[in-house]
Amino acid sequence: MKRKILAALLSAVMCVGLLAGCGAENTKESGDGKVTLDVWDIWTDPSSSLTTAFEDAVAQYEEEHPDINIELHGLDTDAYKTKMSTEFAGKAEGIDVFYYWAPGMIRKLIEADKVLPIDEYVTDEQLDRVKEGRTQSFEFDGKLYGLPIDSYMVILFCNQELFDQAGAKIPTTYEELLEAGKKLQQLDGVTPLALGAKDGWLAGTLYESLAMREVGAEKVNQVLLGEEPFDDPGFTSAAEKMNELYENGILGENPLEDGEAEANAKFLGGRAAMRLTGSWFAADIDSSEDSTIADNVVVTTFPMTRSDGATTDYSGGANSSFFVNKSTEHPKEAAEFAAYITEAMGSQAPELGSGFTSWNVDNDESKISPTFAKMIPLFDEVENGVLAWDTVLDANPAATHQEECQTLLADSADVDAFIQGHQEVIGKQ
Repeated sequence: MKRKILAALLSAVMCVGLLAGCGAENTKESGDGKVTLDVWDIWTDPSSSLTTAFEDAVAQYEEEHPDINIELHGLDTDAYKTKMSTEFAGKAEGIDVFYYWAPGMIRKLIEADKVLPIDEYVTDEQLDRVKEGRTQSFEFDGKLYGLPIDSYMVILFCNQELFDQAGAKIPTTYEELLEAGKKLQQLDGVTPLALGAKDGWLAGTLYESLAMREVGAEKVNQVLLGEEPFDDPGFTSAAEKMNELYENGILGENPLEDGEAEANAKFLGGRAAMRLTGSWFAADIDSSEDSTIADNVVVTTFPMTRSDGATTDYSGGANSSFFVNKSTEHPKEAAEFAAYITEAMGSQAPELGSGFTSWNVDNDESKISPTFAKMIPLFDEVENGVLAWDTVLDANPAATHQEECQTLLADSADVDAFIQGHQEVIGKQ
């Protein structure tokens, strides 16, 4: 196994100069009779447990398959997305297997006939090890293009100590969220709910959570896929509630001033009572220098907004995998490796703190961090998920969605304009 980590700046410069041919320099022919696979990923931090686990799994595969040589190529996430977009404008000749997100981002590549279906290369035994319903995001027109690594869910992280000081209750309904927020406002220097909406995807996270509760997961998914129009009254109600949270000060004086890093720091530092974000935040909590924060954290799903809503709906799901370039010279070897590495990473996801495993395995509970362990019973109870909208929508509608969500964080926000902005782009992909 060889690891080639390309600097983001160098990659960008090379891609500008070479455009569709910028992957050609990575194409290799092995002189020892081995099949060489060029594998692309986003795990570039040598100190990360994810990077270590990934490279260990690749080394194990090479040991078990002495006729296979794996060349690893890594980039940070943003540079990686740019690289893949540029490469797949052509044949992506320097890519055999690549990490990517579904359904939105991978769908365009599949429609362009750039991704290899893996049905004939995946065994029934492998499929039996996948938890029921977890392949949905990777199936298109009756064909399977990838296996799930893991799943995530949006969690409302609550600091019980601050709730106790304010005499507030951990919210299970929207009304309780408002009530708790108003009580928490009375604590000096404490933001009731740190959002980090300077980063558009976090503004989207709050709206998407409200919309999921107002409209229901099934209907939201139909709308995002263009099967239904963006006209359910619940979308309007969700926008009104998001603006109401802002106007009542629940999100702080100006939630657009802080991004993800600042919002995380507020919660970890005891300056925010609630934090709405992905389940991966548990790793930050359990590694925090504040040794008491993990003990004080209560985790819950987003509060219900309707008495007739489905408590088994949630924001999240399985949305990443390793896929195979249809132009690969070694489709069988590439597909078999993609399936192997996907299962290897997914099986240990809870122990790595990266997500909830999509595989039927027994994890070592002693290796699962405390906050992540608290979330497992929540995930076991949910059924119908809605992935982050920006991973389902195309790039332009996704950007419009996030920008429109940020407009709700203002006095007298124009909800009608918000709805119209969405109707102009969603369903017209």
